[in-house]
Amino acid sequence: MASHITIRVYSNRFLGTAEKGRELLRLLETIDIGRWVPQKWNTVEPIRQSYGPAAYDRILKAWSEPRPAGTSQVINSLLFRRTRPRLVLEAQAWRSSRPRLNNLWGHFEVRAFDDEEGPKRIVGIVLEMIAWSDAVFATAFHSAQIHSRSGPGTPLEGLRRLDWLTYWGAPYVELIGRERLLRAPCYLVDQYGTGILMQASPRFDGPDVLESDKLLIGLEQYLGADLFAGPEYPDASCQVPTIDASETICHTENPETSQSADASVIRDSARLPTLILELASEAEAAAASKRIALDYSLASISAVDTLLDEFRAGWIGRSDRSATTAKRHLASVFGAYVGEVLRRARGGQWIYNDASADGVDAIVLEFGEVRVFPMDKAYKRLSRGNSESLELYAMAVLRELPRP
Repeated sequence: MASHITIRVYSNRFLGTAEKGRELLRLLETIDIGRWVPQKWNTVEPIRQSYGPAAYDRILKAWSEPRPAGTSQVINSLLFRRTRPRLVLEAQAWRSSRPRLNNLWGHFEVRAFDDEEGPKRIVGIVLEMIAWSDAVFATAFHSAQIHSRSGPGTPLEGLRRLDWLTYWGAPYVELIGRERLLRAPCYLVDQYGTGILMQASPRFDGPDVLESDKLLIGLEQYLGADLFAGPEYPDASCQVPTIDASETICHTENPETSQSADASVIRDSARLPTLILELASEAEAAAASKRIALDYSLASISAVDTLLDEFRAGWIGRSDRSATTAKRHLASVFGAYVGEVLRRARGGQWIYNDASADGVDAIVLEFGEVRVFPMDKAYKRLSRGNSESLELYAMAVLRELPRP
């Protein structure tokens, strides 16, 4: 995507209700005086379903329906796209056995904000997203911002860095201190609801943001460097406020099936989609701990190969049971992530493999008559090294599959 403004908004509220879905559609059609009304939508890539009133019922069902069906869990995503000005936006609703922040993020074409009022319009969009989600944290930045750093996946694990625009919700105000935030040496600091909005400089595309990182690093040091992922992360962890994410937790109907997909799999087909998402989330967290961001793009699979090689290096020459168990678990975790990348790109469905009693080939991704074994492939990468490439495997799979 061309240069863009990225906006990320995180909430500790459960947003996956029909009412919040209707509010989201109104938000999309009214923010920035209606400049960003979507043209297409879907729950996975590619985003090709026509957006409009005729699609509202389907969108709201996809946003709020329990997943898996018959449970109280909700793990849903909505994707929206617009061509001119270009927009790609994703909303994620989560309520499962593990806490996770619900979120809304978007890439907005930067040229749409070239006018003098551009920064104010971005602030307005962020504030409307915060109001919709009752956010605990939000951020906005130019894709060419010099200050960039990999790190934790979500605010529950820590913050990667400070960006051009930041909203500090109540948990951060309590942690950092309201007066300290209000005295921050930056262009604009203002109270908004129970939180505080901080704008580092007048413009998102100014030289103090696109040509230097001194301003943002200086603000990090003022606020407390341990709030952010530094050079020593993950060995030196970030300071994280207490965020009550209890709304995003529900009791699963079969808690004994929450174990990872490795040997001795308890087969519960209704829970399988949730299990896969939990495993893929674990892959995200493991990657973030090594300062690598997994974003479910096809390009990110190359990073998975690299990560598995790092893990493999610590096991070479070992054949003890603990190493084998750890290898199987990591294969399940990163295989689930790679499979989710493929599923989002081409559709598909996770199923249990009747031909396998257990192990890393017990769960497969099915595309009609084609079956894919990403967990088995990840195990082979961990066992054999670079002769088994998940990146090449994924490319080969996509060549064989028709586009949806």
